[in-house]
Amino acid sequence: QQALQTAIALEFATVPLSLTAFWSIVDPTHEAARQIRDVVQEEMLHFSLACNLLTAIGGSPSLTGRDFVPQYPGGLPDPIERGVDVWLGGVTPELLDHIIRIERPAMPGDPNPSGEDATTGAFYEAILKAFQHINPPLKTDRQITGPMATMVIHDMQGVEGAIKLIQHQGEGAEHDACVPGTDDLAHFFRFLSVKHNREVINITLDDDGRHYTPVFGDKTWLAPEVLPVAKVPKGGYRKDDVTPEVWSALRNFDEVYSIMLDGLKSAWVHGNQTGLVHGIEQMFKLTEIGRGIMQFEIPGTGERYAPCFRYLGS
Repeated sequence: QQALQTAIALEFATVPLSLTAFWSIVDPTHEAARQIRDVVQEEMLHFSLACNLLTAIGGSPSLTGRDFVPQYPGGLPDPIERGVDVWLGGVTPELLDHIIRIERPAMPGDPNPSGEDATTGAFYEAILKAFQHINPPLKTDRQITGPMATMVIHDMQGVEGAIKLIQHQGEGAEHDACVPGTDDLAHFFRFLSVKHNREVINITLDDDGRHYTPVFGDKTWLAPEVLPVAKVPKGGYRKDDVTPEVWSALRNFDEVYSIMLDGLKSAWVHGNQTGLVHGIEQMFKLTEIGRGIMQFEIPGTGERYAPCFRYLGS
C-alpha cells in the first residue's frame, strides 16, 4: 500500500510540470503541444490505475495531504529520483532535458527500484513482483471507471495489465519503450521528439547498455512559438509581489485546483463516481485560467507568470 501511494503521488507530481509546459506553447494544435498533451492524459490515466490498484487491496489514496500535494520547486516522492528538483516553467531546452531525465527508460540490468539512479519502470516492476508474491484478494467496490480510469482490476491478470500499460506508456521499460512506425510512443520519446522537433521512434544503446542515441523517423516539424514563462518561485507568487489582477487569476487557479483535488479524493476514498466527473470538469477550467495567467508579463523581466498549483484546503 505504501509503494502504491508513492506511485500515485509520483504520477500526479509530473502532471503540473507537463501542463505548464503545454500551456506555454502558443498554438495548442502544434505537434509539440499535441505530444505533451498526450503525456498529460496518460499521466492521469496512470494516476487513476494506481488509485484503483490501491483501493483493490483495501487502501485509501491520500490525495490532499502534505505528503501528496506537490510542492514546486521540490523533489519527486521517495524512493524515486532523490536529489531531483522539479520546477514549473515554459518549454525550454533546460526543462525538456530535465523531464527527459525523469522519464528515462529502465535500461537492461537496472538493479534497484529506489535511489538516485532508480527509474519508475524498476519501481513498478517491484510493485508487480510484490503482487505476484502476495497474491492478495482484490476488491472492486471503490475502484472508479471513466475517462481517466479505463480499467477495473478484478484479478492478477488485470494487475499485470495495468502495470505493464503504465510502464509501456510512461518511461518505457527497457526495449518496450515504443512501437516503431506507430504513434504509440512512451513519454521519454515524446519529450525527446519535442526537444528535437522530430519524431523519435527508437533508441540505440551503447556497448555499456547505459547510454542511448535517438533514432529519428520521417515526421518533422518547425519549432513551436513558446511564451517566455519564468520558473515559478518556491512557494509560488505572493500577493504582495503581484498586481491585484494577477493575484486574482493566481488565486482563482488555486481554488479550482483545490476543488479538483477534493473531487478526486471523494472519488477514490468513497467510491464516488460523481467525484471523478466533477474533478475532470475542474481540469478543463484549469487550462483556460492557466493560459490566461501566462498572458501577464512580470514587470522588468520580459517573462510571463505561470500558475503555482497550490492546494488551499486543510
